[in-house]
Amino acid sequence: MPVKTGFDLMNDFAKINKKFPDPILVLTALSGKRTKIHVLSYGASGFVSKPFDHDEVTCRVKNLIKLQLAQKELSHHNSILEEKVHQRTSQLSAVNLDDNLSFRISGRLSLY
Repeated sequence: MPVKTGFDLMNDFAKINKKFPDPILVLTALSGKRTKIHVLSYGASGFVSKPFDHDEVTCRVKNLIKLQLAQKELSHHNSILEEKVHQRTSQLSAVNLDDNLSFRISGRLSLY
């Protein structure tokens, strides 16, 4: 059975939920700048190296959860607004057609 790396798992998670990828906090013994940049550029939301500070990890996890919830809420509100814009545009188009038709009819009647 093939062994998956952390990068493979991050890739798998990204494929599952493309719209709102789950936040990923990488906890590792590696601490080099190159590793950190590679992990973050690969899609991780955060990076903590050993030794872990329990309070820092807890705060980072809470912040990532809050951020994801806010993104989902914003997307939900955007969907509602888009639907309202679509409905209002349809209503305005119908009113505009009625006004154009009334104008044409009244213009033709004035010719007689």
